Amino acid sequence: MLIELSTQQLEPSSYHRAFIQAHVGHSGAIVSFTGLVRDALGEVAVNSLHLDHHPVITRACIEDFAVQAISRWALDGVWVVHRVGRVNAPDPIVFVATAAPHRRAAFEAADYLLDRLKQDTPFWKRESTVRGCHWVEPSEADRISGARWSALAAASRS
Repeated sequence: MLIELSTQQLEPSSYHRAFIQAHVGHSGAIVSFTGLVRDALGEVAVNSLHLDHHPVITRACIEDFAVQAISRWALDGVWVVHRVGRVNAPDPIVFVATAAPHRRAAFEAADYLLDRLKQDTPFWKRESTVRGCHWVEPSEADRISGARWSALAAASRS
């Protein structure tokens, strides 16, 4: 498991190659996702996104999500690399990779981690656009997407 919060520019292809190398020979599936800072909100150009965080709390939260994913899907590995500080549009902001014996587990775990990162991780996001700055909250779509994991967990306990 690798959890990293970085102020440096992400190189997703480097992480992807290293993740594959770390799991060659024992994982049947690797899924990776790279998220970018959107360069527009509808018609409004976005300059950058600034992510404030508490280093210890944010890292512990992400580690907890990774441990949950590993135990739920019996993963071979999880890497989460997230930018903090100022991230210019359209630079990479997050890299998530999962390795598992089979593809379904790798896909579902990556999807789970991304929903938890988007909705439940203690980041304070401030977006800078050509019209000024504003705070960013999870959208209704983010809440709906994240809530399905709680519903699935409740159904599996029944």
